[in-house]
Amino acid sequence: MVPDMHQLKLPSAKSVKLISIDISKLLTCLSNIFVAVVVMKLKRCRIFNIAHELDGCSHLNILVLDTCNIETVDNISNIQDLRIINCGVLTSVSDISNVRNIIITKCNKLLRVCQLTNVGCIDIGQCDNLKLLSDIDGHKLLIRYCFNLVYLCYVDIKTIVVDRCPSLVVIQLHKRTCSLVVDTCTMLNLIQIHRPNKQSNLRVKIAGDNDISAISGWHIDSLTIDGSDTICSIDNVSATSKIDISNCQYITDMTNIRTAELIVEQCQMLRTIAGNSYAGDIYIDDCESLAELNINNKYIDRLYINNCESLVCRINASIMSFADINNSGIVLLNNLKSSTIVHIENVDSLPDTNATTTNALIERIGHVNKSIAIIARCLHRFIMRARLLKFKRFLEIGRLSDCVICQEPLYPNTTMFTPCDHVFHDSCMHEWMVVRRSCPLCNTAL
Repeated sequence: MVPDMHQLKLPSAKSVKLISIDISKLLTCLSNIFVAVVVMKLKRCRIFNIAHELDGCSHLNILVLDTCNIETVDNISNIQDLRIINCGVLTSVSDISNVRNIIITKCNKLLRVCQLTNVGCIDIGQCDNLKLLSDIDGHKLLIRYCFNLVYLCYVDIKTIVVDRCPSLVVIQLHKRTCSLVVDTCTMLNLIQIHRPNKQSNLRVKIAGDNDISAISGWHIDSLTIDGSDTICSIDNVSATSKIDISNCQYITDMTNIRTAELIVEQCQMLRTIAGNSYAGDIYIDDCESLAELNINNKYIDRLYINNCESLVCRINASIMSFADINNSGIVLLNNLKSSTIVHIENVDSLPDTNATTTNALIERIGHVNKSIAIIARCLHRFIMRARLLKFKRFLEIGRLSDCVICQEPLYPNTTMFTPCDHVFHDSCMHEWMVVRRSCPLCNTAL
């Protein structure tokens, strides 16, 4: 009678010191039983040469080595899953190819994993003495709690996650790596990125403690750094989509930055941000020592600056659609459009406009929307005379009506503002003040 099962599980051998098995002959005999899936689980077995034992086993899909007495696992190919669990004398895993999933866990004497080719997901965890991972080609690599891992080099894997490997010193990335996440690698001081033709599809995330002091010369897709207390500078970094830096207490300079979206939060010692923004957003929050923001590009869409009390900067706002500036130093927005939405509170300086640009703007849109043209014409004069709160309210109104005293249109060079945010002709207001010293609209004392 043929057994109805899809898994072959050899019995436990606690009382037997040595089990000698010819796996090849066993699988050949059972080839008619296991047509689609063959699972071979070896537990508490002494295996001298796993490659020799599996030679010619074309039906094997899943191989599990659990608590086996085996020193090396090598020359294995063309299976779906390889699982190595709690093999206390295992020292090396190498020459593995065409395997969909590899799991290696709790192998405390494992020293190196190398020469893995065309593999899917590799999960390595709790291998306390693992020191080297090299020459690995695959889809995803997850490394967790390998406390003595020192080198991760010549790695060509799309997604790499390294978590709590405190002895890791060097990471070398090659060719097609798209995502790197590093968390709590306290001794990590070098990440080398070797990309042909400056490819920029790599996403890098660094979190927790590490020993990296500077980042320079990277051409990547995005860079995220969270909670690093050792990084002091970022220089010559090009990130196509985003640079996000937060909770980095000792970073002082970010220079030659090129990115589409820049986010900097809670970097208390940061003094300088300089570089180019391709297009998009700039968000800076809680950088109280930031004194220089020099973004040499006119393609800024949205600008957010909050709690940067030492900041003194001038920004080209020619195509800016929104600006939100709060509790900061001196911020000048050059070439500001009349359609830009601006929210400003507790800032030492207000948006600046260029007279030539303003006149050109009026000529371009004056026939379409006269009220917007008037706002643009009045903006520079208004800034010189109005307080911040008035400016905010004036933009919220969005238009200028006729003078309520003479019922004639308001023109830029003939207007004045009252403390209650109302606007009138200069001549009309002077005549009114002779008769009554209050606002014609709200009766506020003038």
